[in-house]
Amino acid sequence: MNVFVYIGESTSSMNMSIYDYYRDNTPNLDLLLNERGFLKFNNIFSTHTHTSPSLLETLSFPVNVDQNTLSIENRDRISIIDPVNKLNIKTKLISNQGSSGSWNQASSVIFKNIEDKIFATDLNVGNRDFLINRKFDHIFLEENL
Repeated sequence: MNVFVYIGESTSSMNMSIYDYYRDNTPNLDLLLNERGFLKFNNIFSTHTHTSPSLLETLSFPVNVDQNTLSIENRDRISIIDPVNKLNIKTKLISNQGSSGSWNQASSVIFKNIEDKIFATDLNVGNRDFLINRKFDHIFLEENL
């Protein structure tokens, strides 16, 4: 089984034709709608206004439910990758971001145990992420998948 998860920074279903937006702007996703095994999720909401806490909440499991009243940054969590690794399922991270910086805080925590990682740059750019000469996602993914 192959599972591909695409996380688009600041992406909203309100602006995607696959979710009935009036502009035809997701033609490749629209083609997948009729493919066997393609899952389209509806009614998905962010758990936070910032990316890192949202990703931590979405891509990890709580360890102690008594901590649910704490902010996500202060709760004990297990990355979704850890049980997947225990099942000997191969994982790969392809990120069109840099490998460092506070913008990538969640991915450094959640994806730390993925052995096969590809980033747009391995330079330590910190919060100067804008220095990365970034390719469009579809080109970057085609080159690295």
